Amino acid sequence: PLDSSVNVAFPAIAAAFGLEVPAIQWVVICYVLTYGSLMLAVGRIGDIFGHARVFRIGLAWSALALVACALAPSYGALLGARALQGIGVGLFTLAYTDVVTATMRREDRGVAGSLTMLTRTLGVVVAATLLTLLVAATQASLLQAGAAVVEAFLGAFRRDFLAAGVLPLLALLLLGRVRG
Repeated sequence: PLDSSVNVAFPAIAAAFGLEVPAIQWVVICYVLTYGSLMLAVGRIGDIFGHARVFRIGLAWSALALVACALAPSYGALLGARALQGIGVGLFTLAYTDVVTATMRREDRGVAGSLTMLTRTLGVVVAATLLTLLVAATQASLLQAGAAVVEAFLGAFRRDFLAAGVLPLLALLLLGRVRG
C-alpha cells in the first residue's frame, strides 16, 4: 500500500545518494520488514486503544513518514523514514480488517471479509493509478511550474513521496467518525 512508486524511483534514489541500484534494496526491506513484523501486534494494539483510532493514527503516521522520506537528507535517514512508513502502513492496513469485522453483524462477516480483500486489491490499483495521474498532471498541466520547483529543489523521487503522502490525508478527510 502506498508503495508502488518506490520501485520506479530506484534509479532516482540511487542517483540522489550516489549508490548503485542494487544497493538500494534496503529501501524496500526496511518498509516490508517493519510492516510485516507488526502483523501480530496491531490486533492487540487495536483491542487496547480501539481499532478505528489505530486506523486513523496509522493513516496520519503514514502521511508524516512519507514527508520524512521526501525530505530525508541522507540514505540512512531515508531508510529510517521508510521503517517509520512501514509502521504507519502496518497500523492502518491491519486495523482496517478489525474495523470492518467490528462493525459487521456476525452473519455478514463472510461477505464483509470478501469485500475487504476486494477493496484492498482495488485500493492498491486505484492508489497507484491516482499517484501516477497526479505525477503526470504535475508534469503536463498548470501545476507543471510547481512540480518543476519541487523537483528542482527536492528531486524526482522526493516529489513522488510527497504526492503519495496526499493519499492517506485524503483518506483521513473522507473517513469521518468511525466508532471503535
